[in-house]
Amino acid sequence: LPAVVQLPRGSHLFVFSAPERADLRVEKVLKGSLEMPLVVSLAPQPGRYRVAIDPAESLGDTKIMVDGRTIVLSPEERRVPVTEPRDLEPGPHKVTCIRGFDERADASLVVRTGEVSVATCYFDGGPAGSPLLDMNRKTVGWISAGGAAAALFGAIGYYVSYEKDLELYPPPRYKIDSTKPVASGLLAATSAGLGGLAYWLFTSDDD
Repeated sequence: LPAVVQLPRGSHLFVFSAPERADLRVEKVLKGSLEMPLVVSLAPQPGRYRVAIDPAESLGDTKIMVDGRTIVLSPEERRVPVTEPRDLEPGPHKVTCIRGFDERADASLVVRTGEVSVATCYFDGGPAGSPLLDMNRKTVGWISAGGAAAALFGAIGYYVSYEKDLELYPPPRYKIDSTKPVASGLLAATSAGLGGLAYWLFTSDDD
């Protein structure tokens, strides 16, 4: 509502504030005895936002734009998959993430006063440097089967070697302190586990 304030002549600083609105400071010089109207409009108090990428790799060389304007990322931000909070006026916004020359992901962002909103850009594929993610189940099954066979041969080798040691140095005349039985057991368990995994991979559907 309009208000009338009596003030002496000279320079005065007026501070306007309202809930969920940014403060506004206006300096005026009052002269004479006439009323001086002062009409102001308070801008909405800014909210905060963050931008993340999925899969959750580091931002690296990803270019991020909000409403067509590129945001400058710090070296620390480029090592993580999400930006630091930044101020932005409340309301709907468009986020664009560009990686390389041909990878682009768009996201919608709604900023609210007093909150930190998060927009996530979803890229296709899994994290780089993980070749197993590009293999189908049958390929991983053959790898598991090969590992199971190798572990089984290792277990048998340790067992046979330990039996020969017992023949050369029979108890109770000799006491053999050997880790071969433990190694044989661990390899046998590993072989069983990899064999079970291979069986499941071979008999399940390849999505």
